[in-house]
Amino acid sequence: MLLKPLHILVISPESWGISFLSKHHYAMTLCEMGHRVWFLNSPYCPTPDLTAPHERLKVLDDRWFIKGLRHLPRFVQRSLMRRQIHQLKTQIGVDLDLVWSFDNSRYFHLDLFQAKDTIHHVVDDHMDYQLPYAASSADLCIGVTSDIVNRLAKHNTHSLLIPHGIKGPILRHAGKIPLASYKLHAAYVGNLLMRTFDAALMLELVQAHKDIGFWLIGNYTPNHLSLSLPAQREDILQQLRLQPNVYFHGECPPDEAFALAAEASILLSMYFDNGRCPDNSSKVMPYLASGKIIVSNHFAAYDGSDLLLMCKTRDTYLSLFAAAMEAIERYNSPELQASRKAFAAKHSYDQLIKQIFERL
Repeated sequence: MLLKPLHILVISPESWGISFLSKHHYAMTLCEMGHRVWFLNSPYCPTPDLTAPHERLKVLDDRWFIKGLRHLPRFVQRSLMRRQIHQLKTQIGVDLDLVWSFDNSRYFHLDLFQAKDTIHHVVDDHMDYQLPYAASSADLCIGVTSDIVNRLAKHNTHSLLIPHGIKGPILRHAGKIPLASYKLHAAYVGNLLMRTFDAALMLELVQAHKDIGFWLIGNYTPNHLSLSLPAQREDILQQLRLQPNVYFHGECPPDEAFALAAEASILLSMYFDNGRCPDNSSKVMPYLASGKIIVSNHFAAYDGSDLLLMCKTRDTYLSLFAAAMEAIERYNSPELQASRKAFAAKHSYDQLIKQIFERL
């Protein structure tokens, strides 16, 4: 698979934009490895005019999506989807070597592409719409957690556990660090409108530690990751803006976002708003690459690991943060920072892609 450049279609549930998730990183890394990639946006969020992200990458808006296809009989699904795929492939204009789908809500009969290889890759716990069809029709299935892989394996024994990755080493941030007068800084990188992000808990944390500077790095207005701003979230974000120890950096490219966060002493994850903690997150690996201690909700993918400080309930998060703050020199010792960086370095996206191609 790596001996020659491939024509690859990446189907993503999140459109192209400034902020990246794993789907965007995989697409860019494939281009950098010499392959030609077509990235199919979500049908609900066309991409505005952006500078071409890479000379070998073409972003496509999904003009062929048929809503409600899943409710139709299977033979009707396949007939209509075959027509959709023909129109899509006509737009692409070349024979596809690989179809790599992160989205089982559409184009879920992957065999209809008639590509040389097909991958169904589930990186989100909630991506469970037409999973049986997508998994059984793929040549290879991939999940980022054991639970996801077990679900995929029920429909395709050729299922593989591949964790989230990292684009590359964290670069040093060259810009001015905000809130420099505080004794410690804590940073959160991510979509501030994300449903699972516990914004109310962030406000509690900020108000409980007025002697610490907090950087919120990510979009706080609708974008390709969140199409709307709920009134309740807007109210909490407005309260956070009024806190003197909070700095809203806004949305920026991932290299810049994590380089800035790496200047902080403590990195934050607080996903408690969906009823249960997620099993993994794409932000953890670049957080680890910074070397800094991470105070986080529980991630099942890191059970038994001492790489993060985790708690299963939001009620214990504030005390966990306080413990990290009190022992910050120990948690950010050169030895522990080196251990986190070494772990992340083993999971670069180009290394993960090589592992995946070896299994096709």
